[in-house]
Amino acid sequence: MTTGIIMVTLGGPRSQMEIPEFIRRFIGRDLPAPAMKAVIERYELIGGFSPLTSITAEQAQKLNAMLGNDYLCLPAFRYSPPFIEDVMESVTAAGAARILFLLLSPFYASVTTGNYINTAPASRTSSKSKQRWPPSLHKPVSPIMPSAGRAFRITSRKPG
Repeated sequence: MTTGIIMVTLGGPRSQMEIPEFIRRFIGRDLPAPAMKAVIERYELIGGFSPLTSITAEQAQKLNAMLGNDYLCLPAFRYSPPFIEDVMESVTAAGAARILFLLLSPFYASVTTGNYINTAPASRTSSKSKQRWPPSLHKPVSPIMPSAGRAFRITSRKPG
């Protein structure tokens, strides 16, 4: 494996038990009990968890299968595990000579994409791998981006 591809998005709770910690990380403080109850009730309307983490993990698996053994594709999240910094360390430890980041936000905004980039400065400086943080998914800035786009189209197809 020569290239690590880290697919970055905000993350989300995988169960009802993870909702309070996710919200705490996301907004930077604890919510009052009535507000947290309302948030949990909203998550219950969509099954009690966020599908974003499993969707991103599935996309990473499919992209990895499509690109082959020279690549290691992993999901990473800002507000839920696996965190961006931890995945950067894992990819570097696995021997990646370079790391490309696919920022899955559909546009650049300092509160989302900018926050992802700024969240791991210690990992960026301590990593031995070359790293590339593109401004956003909608602006292809590396040769891997067209392949990634095809993988996203493939993963979004419905069976049959």
